[in-house]
Amino acid sequence: MKQMKRTLAVMLFAGLALSACGSDGQVEQLNQQGNAAFANQDYAAATTAYEQALAASSATTENSVNAEVAYNLANTHYRQEEYEQAQAAMQAALPQADAALTAQGHYNIGNALYSSEQYEGAVEAYKEALRINPADADAKHNLELALSKLQQNEDQQNQDQQNQEQQNQDQQNQ
Repeated sequence: MKQMKRTLAVMLFAGLALSACGSDGQVEQLNQQGNAAFANQDYAAATTAYEQALAASSATTENSVNAEVAYNLANTHYRQEEYEQAQAAMQAALPQADAALTAQGHYNIGNALYSSEQYEGAVEAYKEALRINPADADAKHNLELALSKLQQNEDQQNQDQQNQEQQNQDQQNQ
């Protein structure tokens, strides 16, 4: 989990380092305002700026800009532990994103699902990130963590079931 937190921070800042380069200056300005607020850990202000940027997007705004803004919005939700909103925003970014942002998006979806203890979904998200970027060591590591959690849950369920069966048997014997 320690590795996951470090990796998430790296991925968040990598996403913020992308610069908006679309023709819509208002979207670019709002995205930059969101980036500045995010850097200052003012996630509520960052969320507002990114949401305004998405609302200001027009048909002339480049898809890559919209994808970046949605990606940034997802990261602010993640930092506020709003995992469902983070996942939804990241899903919105994916259809418009380039391959690198798509891989990062799936990775971050995996992190949001892992944080929500939805390990099966996290496994699938990490696998998708690895399909796009097979060399992503962090996605491999987090996939192993998620698979381990899945195994632990299965083991616990099996133990609980055995305990219940033993209790039922003991009650029948009395």
